[in-house]
Amino acid sequence: EMKQKGKFVQESLNANSRQLAERLTALFTKYEVPFEINVFGSFFRFSQAGNLSFVYRPLELDLFSYHMIHNGVYLWEGGTCFLSTAHSEQDIDKIVQAAEKSIQQLLSGGLFSNQKLQTMRSANV
Repeated sequence: EMKQKGKFVQESLNANSRQLAERLTALFTKYEVPFEINVFGSFFRFSQAGNLSFVYRPLELDLFSYHMIHNGVYLWEGGTCFLSTAHSEQDIDKIVQAAEKSIQQLLSGGLFSNQKLQTMRSANV
């Protein structure tokens, strides 16, 4: 496929991965959750802000992964994820939606003390 379509295949795939990372980063910022997404090409990894250890994985990330699975998006236990050319824009939307729902579930369970969540709850009353 790369021979047929040329470098466009990899460039498009990397652009989709960057777009996914930007959307997830926006969610982490919106909900003031100390997560970040680290991207290299089409590979990405969730981490706790400032922690890039492959040995130490905070409980919060494990719980996030479990919620993602519960919400329909499998995250490999090793933590490294990737997009492929088979992933569509709808797949990326589903990942972002599952992440937002997972974050909301973690916050509503009291995992992070989050003033913004309290403000959002008050506005929805």
